[in-house]
Amino acid sequence: CLRDLDRMPTVGLSAAQISRWSILNQRFHDTLIAAAGRPHLQQIAGNLRSKIESYIRMEISFVECLDEAQSDHHEMLRAFRDGDAERVAIVSRLHAEATAQRFVQALIERGLVKGVPNSRVTDLGPAAMLVQPRPHRPQLPERASPVAAVIVAGKATQRRRVTS
Repeated sequence: CLRDLDRMPTVGLSAAQISRWSILNQRFHDTLIAAAGRPHLQQIAGNLRSKIESYIRMEISFVECLDEAQSDHHEMLRAFRDGDAERVAIVSRLHAEATAQRFVQALIERGLVKGVPNSRVTDLGPAAMLVQPRPHRPQLPERASPVAAVIVAGKATQRRRVTS
């Protein structure tokens, strides 16, 4: 389903394209969760997804650009293929947080809500340490996603902790 998402435009989507992208996006996430082989987790994720799906569609129509989300999807799949469960979890969490932040920012820009601090929108939990500024950031490829930047920075920090 990621290949199908890649074939979709990422800017200026029509209502039909938003609907199609949403279906493929849900299929992508469901496929990753199903691979864990934990039916109860799948059920919980499905229940949560059904509660937020309309907000995700609104976010897509407001933001009008899916490049960041698509880049996150590729990063999730790379981590999954590498067998790095911790990285999959971190990327997934940051992906959800970024989606929430983009959605709230779009609502603020349209005057639908008044300024909401990020601390009220998201709670990064354990991933919070990865998004704080670091004194040294490794070089990333020019087209690296924001999620990849956070992961690389976090890995470098973890290496420094181990060696120091």
